[in-house]
Amino acid sequence: MSISEFHAETVYAGYREADANSTYARFLKPEDPGWAEAITQACALPLPTEEITPFTEIAATLSRPGYLPHETGWGALANGTGFVSAHTPMPGVRPDMWDWWFSWHGSESARYKLWAPSEHFVAHWRDGDGERPGLKSYIGRTSLIKENIGSTFLQGAIRFVDPAVVGFVPGAFDGTVICGRAGEVDAPVEHTWLVHQVRATQDGCEMRSRFYLGQDPQFTHTGEPLPKPPPGAPRPGPVPLELMRHCLTEMHHLAGFLPVLHAEFAA
Repeated sequence: MSISEFHAETVYAGYREADANSTYARFLKPEDPGWAEAITQACALPLPTEEITPFTEIAATLSRPGYLPHETGWGALANGTGFVSAHTPMPGVRPDMWDWWFSWHGSESARYKLWAPSEHFVAHWRDGDGERPGLKSYIGRTSLIKENIGSTFLQGAIRFVDPAVVGFVPGAFDGTVICGRAGEVDAPVEHTWLVHQVRATQDGCEMRSRFYLGQDPQFTHTGEPLPKPPPGAPRPGPVPLELMRHCLTEMHHLAGFLPVLHAEFAA
């Protein structure tokens, strides 16, 4: 799919007749926002800046056993970088199912909508190819997406990278890490880091998500830093509290049927 075709694709929530003919349409289920909303209300106030883990320490911190004081919350670092964390228990789900999901869902908007039917609209790979074989075949590819995150409509690009880029060491814990750089569809810039650690538990797994909004903004192809915004200018991306709610909702929702979806469609 070309960039022009991506922009031309209609934005709408849920499925229409053409989507309903897909073999996975029966997995489209409305989200239950109650679980995430209760957590969001409990985390309405921002975290103290001094209690937020710096991005440079994220790999070492998440690789240790146990939990941090603020597994779910939001706030900002001293330099203005927005921060979001979200913890989602996932009974009955294995970590490798999430590697499969990130490789599988980006080929069709109808697949992407399963994740969050009310807020996910369009998803395609920038390279124009469809699904590729391999459990971690999303690494090195860029997903183009259209979605709502609370009050913000986004047309974004997420370039998935090897977790080693940010310091994760294979075998440091039982699980997997999905790591990416978020930026713009029409401009060669990236401005945000996202990290989803999926760690095995006794009854399945858990996802520990981290977002750093405005972390290391740079030109994609050269690696040069972007010019600093004027003092007081808003950072790119959604409102942190709304992103936290969105992440909790979508991850909890998909975890509810991911094992069955994986069993049917994983190669």
